[in-house]
Amino acid sequence: MANKDYDRLVTERINQYNGHIIAKNGQDKLGVDYIDLNGFAFLQFTIFTATTVKTLKGCNVKLICASSQHEIQSDTDEIESDFSHELNTGILDFDIDLEDEFEGFLFENEVTQIQFNFEKTIFEFNEINLDLLSKVVAGEFNVYLEEEE
Repeated sequence: MANKDYDRLVTERINQYNGHIIAKNGQDKLGVDYIDLNGFAFLQFTIFTATTVKTLKGCNVKLICASSQHEIQSDTDEIESDFSHELNTGILDFDIDLEDEFEGFLFENEVTQIQFNFEKTIFEFNEINLDLLSKVVAGEFNVYLEEEE
């Protein structure tokens, strides 16, 4: 019973995702959302994939263009995908601090690939909707959260 409930919850979470899908690679999809938490800006990346990921070491995110690249470590260290057997896909999400250097690199370069390096798994997305990504990073689709005291 617990497995069916878990599967139902994960299925709902995947189906109800209302973020911004900015890239696809085969069956994998990449979503991104801008989050403002008490004045601190984050990007939340969401990967929809059948590949299972579980790590306590976070993720290295690389923005790659023809002549250079920019790397940033995820703010989230413990990352674990949730899998829906009904949909035969999983969902994993993690945050990065939206640093000025990251934002500047994105706006000043033609990013051709976003790469996510986990401890044992690498995801690469080559066809990126840069216009949508730029709008998300610029805060045009903000989610504001306040920490409870």
